[in-house]
Amino acid sequence: MDRRFESLETSLKAYMHEKFNSLKKDLRSVNEFMIDFLSYEGVLRREASELLRREMSRVLSGNPITDVLTEEERRRLKELIEKDELTLEEADELYKIADKLVEEYGDRYTEVWKLLWYSRFWIGYNLRKQREERKEEKKRD
Repeated sequence: MDRRFESLETSLKAYMHEKFNSLKKDLRSVNEFMIDFLSYEGVLRREASELLRREMSRVLSGNPITDVLTEEERRRLKELIEKDELTLEEADELYKIADKLVEEYGDRYTEVWKLLWYSRFWIGYNLRKQREERKEEKKRD
């Protein structure tokens, strides 16, 4: 009887773990899309990035969450957060670092999600900027 309960418990735990991970991935995808979309459409403005940047600096100062990063990634993370504006390539680089932190600590430290959202803001912002530049080029032609 105990073995059947243990087997049932193991199966139930595996099922719950699978469903939780699926839900986490879905929520993350929706969050990323919304940040991309809102910044692309100009709802989230560049001025708001200053608030996010200050929050990132506060969160990361003395926080052990960066221990999964290489020394180069930590250095680069600091450089990217200190910049006033990120290019699309830099935002993508920041996203990859943030992704690593979210995968490791997303369920324990909500602060790492802010870094992910910050990177996604700059991705959407830069895509909007590129769209506007293409429109201006078409007007000139």
